[in-house]
Amino acid sequence: MSLNRFLKPAEQGHPESPPRGPRPRMRREVAVLALLAIFGTGVALGVGTMILVAKSRTQGTPIAGIPPAAAVPTPAETAPPAPSAAESERGRKVIDEPWGERRPPAPAPAPAQVNALPGSAPAPGPASRPLAAPVKADAPATPLVSPQPSTATPPATPPPVVPKAAPALAPAPAVSALQPVPDPLEADDAKARAIGEDPANILGPEACSKCHAPAYKVWQGTHHFAADKTAPRSELGKQILTKLGGPALFKKRKDCTQCHVTMQGAGDKAEPKWGISCESCHGAAAKWISIHNNKAMDRSARLIEAAKNGMCRPDRTYKVLTNCMECHTVPNEEVINKGGHAPGHDFDALVFSQGEVRHNFLGSPDNAAPTAGRKRELYLIGQVLFLEYGLRGLAKATVDGDFAKAQSGRVERTLDNLEKIQAKAPLVGVGAILQATQAATAAGDLRPGNKAALLKVADAVHAEVVKLSDGQEVAKLSALDEMLPGERGYIGKVQTGK
Repeated sequence: MSLNRFLKPAEQGHPESPPRGPRPRMRREVAVLALLAIFGTGVALGVGTMILVAKSRTQGTPIAGIPPAAAVPTPAETAPPAPSAAESERGRKVIDEPWGERRPPAPAPAPAQVNALPGSAPAPGPASRPLAAPVKADAPATPLVSPQPSTATPPATPPPVVPKAAPALAPAPAVSALQPVPDPLEADDAKARAIGEDPANILGPEACSKCHAPAYKVWQGTHHFAADKTAPRSELGKQILTKLGGPALFKKRKDCTQCHVTMQGAGDKAEPKWGISCESCHGAAAKWISIHNNKAMDRSARLIEAAKNGMCRPDRTYKVLTNCMECHTVPNEEVINKGGHAPGHDFDALVFSQGEVRHNFLGSPDNAAPTAGRKRELYLIGQVLFLEYGLRGLAKATVDGDFAKAQSGRVERTLDNLEKIQAKAPLVGVGAILQATQAATAAGDLRPGNKAALLKVADAVHAEVVKLSDGQEVAKLSALDEMLPGERGYIGKVQTGK
């Protein structure tokens, strides 16, 4: 390093400068010593600062004027957890359908009012439920194979889809505790159903009109009334029947006749006589109409005996809505995949039952709107029943087609709705249903073709919806009101029956 820039021109030893004595040599030595002192001080300060900064980063000790540095993660810390064998398989599928796999955020805490079943995980939040394998809309139909359980060891980091179970919650308050009402008809339902579905026991809507004239008048203004003259005879109906074997087979296919016509007659002599009529929903009346009309009989005994002989009582909400679901969900794989029939509706029992088909003339001459409690029952029980039918439909799926896709999406959307309902108006029964589906999801059971496991979950849902239907708690849940669809959304115009 040159020192000339620190000296006067006359002292820089240029050729034109005359030689001098020892004074210039002394100035040079002083300058060199000063420079060395400054350089040494800078080095010492720099080394000291580096030591303090390093100590601050390793021990978190703050230094005035120097903010602590953020910890830099190592490659091992930033690398995602290795997927299990089952996740790798799911990852190879196209995630383009409503039932596609999704990685949830942290779940919201479960409502404090929900009862947790002993030894079970809490009901999931909307993001805690992994979805079943998606169905590609443009993929050819292929046989479904029940998935084999994965033997892969789960990663040490938090699982990617199933949240850690929270401690069991305290018992719910009395308003949420469902007290099921024992139903003496439950054991007789199979027999009663067979009687109520037998065309040989059909009397026809005129037999009902004698006592229920306003309801009969309402029926004549509905789509149900004209069902035998519309869908089966339409161009689309003919195309569907042709794909299924020919229009002539309509009368021989129960999956067609039970949803589009009322058949009358015994065995092979049964013929379509009306559209969807009174007995389509309330059961063939030949065995129960005389009991129903016997006013001298004790009312409670009369209702029970009529039900045992095939009548579907309006106060048994679950049983009435079952008849709706069996047609409006189209639970038939062949009719949808082969025939091209639409897969039905996202059936909201309140929306579909309180428009043009409403016939509430009991104690009211004006087809009165349902009470607030009745609306809550129709809405909530309808949602749970729709989930049950979606699970049973998914269990019927044998190929990866439109039918399986419709059932999968149905199950997912209904579970989302039930989670929202449970957050607003907790009930033990709904909490139990969500816990059952969470356990099935964690085991990888909620997927098309996994028949035994899906039916097991559907049976658990069935047990809870029967309790909800026969109990009184749903009608008291005023917190449900803000979730109920408004009258403007009802299907068809309400009629007066006059």
